Amino acid sequence: MQIIVNSDVFYPTKLYPSGARLGILSKGIRQLTEECARTGVKIMIPRVALLELERKYSILMEKEITYLTEIKVVIDDYGVNCIDFDPKSIVTLPDIIKSMQDIGANVEVLDPTLADFVDAQRRAAGHLPPSEPEKKSDEMRDLVIWVMACRVAKSNMGTFLLSNDIVHWGPLGKDEARQSGLTRVRTVEVVLDALGLGSSSAKKVMELMQPLWPNLVRHGLPFAERFTPERILTARFVAGKESTSEARFHLSMITDDEKKFESNVELIYLDEAVHVMLNDIKIDGAIWEDGHIDVSITRPKIAESQGYSEKLAAIRAILGEEDES
Repeated sequence: MQIIVNSDVFYPTKLYPSGARLGILSKGIRQLTEECARTGVKIMIPRVALLELERKYSILMEKEITYLTEIKVVIDDYGVNCIDFDPKSIVTLPDIIKSMQDIGANVEVLDPTLADFVDAQRRAAGHLPPSEPEKKSDEMRDLVIWVMACRVAKSNMGTFLLSNDIVHWGPLGKDEARQSGLTRVRTVEVVLDALGLGSSSAKKVMELMQPLWPNLVRHGLPFAERFTPERILTARFVAGKESTSEARFHLSMITDDEKKFESNVELIYLDEAVHVMLNDIKIDGAIWEDGHIDVSITRPKIAESQGYSEKLAAIRAILGEEDES
């Protein structure tokens, strides 16, 4: 699981939003970083977003230097004895990446490929989704971030894009986000909620459900054939001799038309099949159709005694995709 964070989420209104002693990260970003460190979720900051963030911080630096210089003049005018200081040496450009890494999070700068630039240029020139057709600005920076996020999501299950930019969360990107398996969120609070997916039990549920999901979609669930949960709660497992024999959990997802889907799920592993039961199915709080799905699916040939890479290869073979957990 990974979270791609846009620069606008950092809200840099001053260099030290929590006070110089507490560091440069806002309360929300610090909470996000601490939770990602705890759950092992990777934070990815696009290079273009980092450059934009550094530009904003440079502007704030100039204001701080001017402020300190004016204070120094006033102190000198009043003849107050104090330690001499150079405002330009005191105020430096914050290192966002290092500040987040010092908390213990796995933070990576996401660089665009040449193909990303070409795709973003094509969309900008043609005013193609997720850009708004009538907008005068070509939004090239935001389009580069969008193209990278979709690329990462296609090969990494459980990818979130945290951004307030309408190019990223607007309706014109909905279909492509769904097809790519990209989950779009606008607030840190929503991501903190979703980080429960980084727990070991949630990862196990995702491993079990991923090969079963396309069959469930073909039985009428309103989703694309990629398992992209919003939340997994109260997961319980019963271990068999060689692998899991039963699993029960509560599942929350967002449907293709942006509605909230919830269901209690039970998996029972038989010799040749998996008995899948979805009960109390609700969409936006209302019972969906008759409220349940009960179906048997041919058991995936995945042995839990295998190592992680072998299990991942088996899942990829079943899906015919290049997904990573």
